[in-house]
Amino acid sequence: MTFVDGNALAGALALAFGCEMTGSEGVCGACGLRHGLAEAKVYLRCPGMVMRCPRCRNAEIVIVEIEHQLHLTVRGLASITFRSDTPDPAAVT
Repeated sequence: MTFVDGNALAGALALAFGCEMTGSEGVCGACGLRHGLAEAKVYLRCPGMVMRCPRCRNAEIVIVEIEHQLHLTVRGLASITFRSDTPDPAAVT
């Protein structure tokens, strides 16, 4: 199955968290790898989008759009670290 890097989730994650997330880091809940979200493997041809750990391929984030609503599951991440002072790119003029 073909994958892209974690930057493919930038828009959906910005909507979900209210800030730019491409520089964020996650810790895999399965193997403990700390990695940038951009380093993850994202599969787009699933029912939704699935972000997997670059080392063990654990499903870390799943995003599904149902009836114009994003449903976000981050069950596969032990933690996620992001800057809270990063402005939303859509709000910058």
